[in-house]
Amino acid sequence: MSSLSVKKAIETAINGLSPMVATVYENMPYSPIVGTPYQQVWFVGFIPVNQEYGASHQLKGYFQIDLMYPLLNGSGTALTRAEVIKALFKKGSSFIADGISVNICETPEITSGRNEGDRWKICVKVYYSAWVIVN
Repeated sequence: MSSLSVKKAIETAINGLSPMVATVYENMPYSPIVGTPYQQVWFVGFIPVNQEYGASHQLKGYFQIDLMYPLLNGSGTALTRAEVIKALFKKGSSFIADGISVNICETPEITSGRNEGDRWKICVKVYYSAWVIVN
């Protein structure tokens, strides 16, 4: 259940962001509303790293938040949201769920924007690690 705990810790932090933006999590239905921004969250791998003998291990990976903003309104609002996310998940911060601490191990990366359908898309990538202690 360690991968679920990682997701839970990160999703709880995202849900606490202000101002709120509609958030689409993996494998969840969502119909975008014309003219209204939303964000999509993707977890890319839960890679186990066995740095020692025994059942305990480290999980490494990253999650990505795609910011989907109305096209032709400039990039400032989307970039502002990206900076809010970058500040929440700053290097060295940690988030806990079910006794597992998820540590942000690098400064989040903000990609350049691009058109995607009727949206301006900017992605924020956040790299994490989490120790999973197995008794």
